[in-house]
Amino acid sequence: MNGILGAGEWMQVAWAYMNTKAYDNTNGAIMVLFAFWVFWRDRDRPAAGRLALFGLLAVSIVAGVVTSKTIFVDIDKLSPSLVFQADFYALQDLVPWVSAKTGSTQSFPADHGVVTFIYVGFFFFLAARRYFLIAVVIGLLNALPRMVVGAHWLSDTIVGGGMFALAVLAWALATPALVWLEAVVAWGLRRVGLNRPS
Repeated sequence: MNGILGAGEWMQVAWAYMNTKAYDNTNGAIMVLFAFWVFWRDRDRPAAGRLALFGLLAVSIVAGVVTSKTIFVDIDKLSPSLVFQADFYALQDLVPWVSAKTGSTQSFPADHGVVTFIYVGFFFFLAARRYFLIAVVIGLLNALPRMVVGAHWLSDTIVGGGMFALAVLAWALATPALVWLEAVVAWGLRRVGLNRPS
């Protein structure tokens, strides 16, 4: 993946900016707003159910990332940018004026991979399928930048991210978590007088 940075300086600058905190925050906001918009449009669910679905997505992502970081906190694994010297496009040298994340001494598992797989999984299993491909594109824009610049191996994203996403999605889909959360949200809406039919 790193080889595409050989296309020229414009490509290097673009991918450098896609590995900054500002980009992460922007893409994160897009993920949140798109998910909320899609779930809220699902008129087959009551308002409490739509809010609960969005809340379960948020809880699942936090649970996945925290669990992955807790379990693998003591495992050291160098990212590609810290392993390869020759035949590697090092953005920290090519675009030094951009503060981009290009390496890690604990690259497994990839946080962005965990988030992406859980996010896309929710759209596949719990949302209208017509939005699934858009969610995949948004997810790829979240996970790919770290792999292109060498901050993560493909296995960090596919294996590490997928492993925790499968565990979290199994919990979200195969337990009454959504039903319980919907009951809590419905109770809260009644308490504040917002339990009008949607």
